[in-house]
Amino acid sequence: MDYTTNVNNFESEVRAVIGGDPGPIRTDESIHRFSTSGKRGDKSGWYVAYANGDFVAGVFGDWREGLTRNYCSKNGTRTTEETLFFKKSLADAEEQRQKVQRKATDRAKFIWRKAADVETHLYLETKGIKAHGAKVYKGMLVVPVHDKDGAIISLQYITPDGNKRFLRGGKTSGGRYLIHGEGDPIICEGFATGASIAEATGRPVVVAFNAGNLVKVAEHEWTIAGDNDAWTTDKDNEPWNP
Repeated sequence: MDYTTNVNNFESEVRAVIGGDPGPIRTDESIHRFSTSGKRGDKSGWYVAYANGDFVAGVFGDWREGLTRNYCSKNGTRTTEETLFFKKSLADAEEQRQKVQRKATDRAKFIWRKAADVETHLYLETKGIKAHGAKVYKGMLVVPVHDKDGAIISLQYITPDGNKRFLRGGKTSGGRYLIHGEGDPIICEGFATGASIAEATGRPVVVAFNAGNLVKVAEHEWTIAGDNDAWTTDKDNEPWNP
């Protein structure tokens, strides 16, 4: 197949796996971001594409879901040159991805230091919950996303009207936020749900932030409290960078 066909196939695979509109694909070896939901400000989708003549390689994913996929325009037997190019492309893409996440982590830590302690916020009042350690930054409620060791890796912003965004480029896969309590922990998706459970039961609650992250966070036999979003049309928890 020729170069144009291979690039179009790459775009088609991105659309099929994570959705959104990534095109036109640019094989310039740089990370490109795009919306997977169609919402303004959503840049959770990303890709890096490489070309060596007609041979096209790339990596794409979704920051929000923690999903990453590799692409190669030649699935059969590759030449030695093509194999080396493919491996080099994957290594470069991974290096770029980690660099973006490190920058997001640094920004998350900076914003968290600047954020103010709060006892009330319009979103908290609307939900009838306490802050549970969340802070306020530029009028938005800020919930830290921690790794399994308790270090901040990203942030979730919640506007007064309940619109949620993650820090752009931040790692959320495997991230969680712990609301302290006594007894066996309960794991759930959202912060408001977690706060409500903690206040009703007194038990510790682990907020996983989205359904796809529940299994990654549930390392032990914890009770999972799932949200019933059967009537929800919005795709929530999108990345953002204030």
